[in-house]
Amino acid sequence: MTVWLWPLGLAALATLALPIVIHLLRRPQDRVVPFAAWRHVTEQTSFRERLQLRAWLLLALRLLLLAVLALLLAQPLWRHASRSAPAPWLLIAPGLDVAQVRALAPGAEAHWLQPGFPPISEAPTGRVDLSLLRELDARLPLATSMTVVLPSQLVDHDAVRLRLRRRVTWKTVPAPLPVVPQQAAIVAVPASAPDGEQRTVRALVAAWQADGAAVELRLLETGAPLPDGLRLLCLFDAAPDAAAQAWLAGGGTVLQSHAADGHWPLQAQPVGQGRRYAVPAAFDVTAIPALADIGEPAALRRLLLAPLQPPARTLADAVAPSDGAAASIETGTPLQPLLLALAALLLLAERLCALWQSGRRDD
Repeated sequence: MTVWLWPLGLAALATLALPIVIHLLRRPQDRVVPFAAWRHVTEQTSFRERLQLRAWLLLALRLLLLAVLALLLAQPLWRHASRSAPAPWLLIAPGLDVAQVRALAPGAEAHWLQPGFPPISEAPTGRVDLSLLRELDARLPLATSMTVVLPSQLVDHDAVRLRLRRRVTWKTVPAPLPVVPQQAAIVAVPASAPDGEQRTVRALVAAWQADGAAVELRLLETGAPLPDGLRLLCLFDAAPDAAAQAWLAGGGTVLQSHAADGHWPLQAQPVGQGRRYAVPAAFDVTAIPALADIGEPAALRRLLLAPLQPPARTLADAVAPSDGAAASIETGTPLQPLLLALAALLLLAERLCALWQSGRRDD
């Protein structure tokens, strides 16, 4: 059975009318002019009939050549009807009810949408990674159908639509949103900082923790690298070093005491993408009595700690992959090599016939 990968290519068959029109326009008009020696001219009738026969043969060769070229554009494929279709695949996002999802594609091979595509009998790990579909699409035969079942909302997805070679059945089911643990905001204080300033920061952190904020206090040893998740760096009676300056310019927040340009209440000084807060004296209740009143620490927390960004959520239906150029290709044997050979033979025959006809006319 023949299938066409690009059926619109058959529209090129309309060009078959062009040689016929040219042939009819160039066809000479016969006009009978009787004269005395008419009986001698009638003897050449058989030669003219042979010449017209060659013209029709040349026209047929040109029409066949155009028809073969049009079939090449349509990209025919001989489908082997005897071959059975491979088993379809069902890809399930981790966290979904397997019993409910398997009913959406009965008879399909069920796999987790995870690296390596483990079978459902194994426990899934990690989050959904839709980029794995590109890997599986390149690995599976084009005749293998694929069904993907996802929760209606995806967390921390880049919202990029994949372009695959095949059509994918895309299904979404309601599911509870996964709980994404948020890393605690780290407040770092040099271990060599004065005790009074350390006590003030400890009291603030304790108040923030009592208010439900995920905050953790870290003491930094001299020369130690800045910890991951750092949100506030307290530098008491010291200027930021090169590492702290780079972190501050990249979006960090620094609290500095004993600064010549410092003042109270705190005011943000932009440094690159970060913020610097400076006080003119020690960050201690003995120097700044207002720090003793931390009954409402939320305002100071909003000032010093940038709010945590909630994880991005994307509708799964909005990132359904688009079909590639070979979305509807069926397996089989391409017929292009055979048609190319036939076109070459027809072109050779057409040239020989054209030379033969022009040579006979010259005679």
